[in-house]
Amino acid sequence: MFDFGWTELAVIGVVALLIIGPKDLPKVLRTMGQWSRRLRSLAREFQGHVDDVIREAELEDVRDGVNKVRRTNVGQSLNKLVDPDGRVARELDDVERSARARPGKTPRLEKDGDTSPRSETPQAAPVNTSKKTPKSTTDED
Repeated sequence: MFDFGWTELAVIGVVALLIIGPKDLPKVLRTMGQWSRRLRSLAREFQGHVDDVIREAELEDVRDGVNKVRRTNVGQSLNKLVDPDGRVARELDDVERSARARPGKTPRLEKDGDTSPRSETPQAAPVNTSKKTPKSTTDED
């Protein structure tokens, strides 16, 4: 804050000795030390209060952020990201309505003009259960 070198302090000391005098100089220095101590304690206390206010403000910011997250509907946000125009949701609603309208039947899924019904479970490929190994076409004798 104040940048006093040794030469400046020496000049101030000599001027103080000449103005105040050698008899009252120790009392003046003691009084200045007490004032300096009081000013430092006031500055320390003020800094502590400022730090407390900053901590409270940060806590309020964190509290506001938590409340904002609580108010946010995550499902709705994801729907906006995945389906911004709502087309997928409308198609799913149409499929659900058609499934409810025809219970027991698989709904038809139309894709590029294909109107054939699709089975939900894929058909398994036939498995060869015979224990015979096929003969090779070359004879090894």
